[in-house]
Amino acid sequence: MLDVFLISIIIVELITIVFLHNKKRLVEVKLHDLKNTLTILQSLIVLRHKDDLVIDVLQRACLQVKDILVPKKTQSAHICIRDMVLSAIDEWQAIATENIELEVEVPEKQMLICGDKSELKRLLDNLLQNACRAMPDGGKIKLQLKETELTQKQLSHCMVKGKKGKCVALSIQDEGRGITPKLFKKIFRPFVSAFTQGIGLGLTSVCKIVKKNHASLALTSVEGQGSCFSIYFPMMDCFENKAKILVVDDDALQRALLEELLKQDEIKCLAAETPYEALNLMKENPDIDLLITDMLMPNMKGDVLYQELLSINPDLKAIMMSGKKCVNLPENVTFLEKPYKISELKDLISQLLAKQYDS
Repeated sequence: MLDVFLISIIIVELITIVFLHNKKRLVEVKLHDLKNTLTILQSLIVLRHKDDLVIDVLQRACLQVKDILVPKKTQSAHICIRDMVLSAIDEWQAIATENIELEVEVPEKQMLICGDKSELKRLLDNLLQNACRAMPDGGKIKLQLKETELTQKQLSHCMVKGKKGKCVALSIQDEGRGITPKLFKKIFRPFVSAFTQGIGLGLTSVCKIVKKNHASLALTSVEGQGSCFSIYFPMMDCFENKAKILVVDDDALQRALLEELLKQDEIKCLAAETPYEALNLMKENPDIDLLITDMLMPNMKGDVLYQELLSINPDLKAIMMSGKKCVNLPENVTFLEKPYKISELKDLISQLLAKQYDS
């Protein structure tokens, strides 16, 4: 009986050691990501770049510190990967050294994937930083985003294997020193780095994010010529040419801006100046998917208008906008505080419409 008791104590102690070891590594990965963000922030401040970009990166650093102290659960959502990539590139182009050229090839078409936006930005940050480190004397980084079909043959050459079929391919290619054959097979292991200044956690983080998103990862590298990381994200069914949005705002400029944004993404848009005009449009078009409205308008508030429209289409979703925080909003209503970023609004629209047309 005593032997069983002693064995039980040993097992508990071993489990505790493993848990603390894994927790330590988790914190190390998060500290590595924070270090990347603070490096970008420092460069932006030194180079005196525009305030809104500095604020964006500072907010990201604050969230990463909070995540280390109080880890949050990741939130998977439908993401327009094109907008996410362009936003991340803006940060890197702002601090890129003169001897690093970044060539970007991104299609106009919006492509939806499912994942956590902050994790995907971290993945992109790590790959871009690795590409820069691989070229200490300068060179070109080519970033390409495209829609493609991942075949079984291509999948067999991937180091991380996800789903075959329709996907979005993100590739980052550099002209750097490449990876030696000795390091190639273990480059994604923790604390393995091709650089003397690296601690070997960036690519480990990339690998984990790829697996978490059921994506695939391929790596090609020639020593002395460069490396190319290709990630294939499963593509979500697109809502283009299906969705119909009703925009209601008594401000003509705001209304025109929203109409222009939606037309860029090939979404059918109906616009109304008054709530009464919106009601008439809804009666004529009961298949409208989403309402975007200002909260405070003459004669009828946005939440009251939404309740009226629900009697015509019970499945209608809505985005309410206001310069003042709103509480106790109806179900299926998302609040967006003014002033808002265009990327933030487009993300909300994409997520709500993708749920509507999710297969």
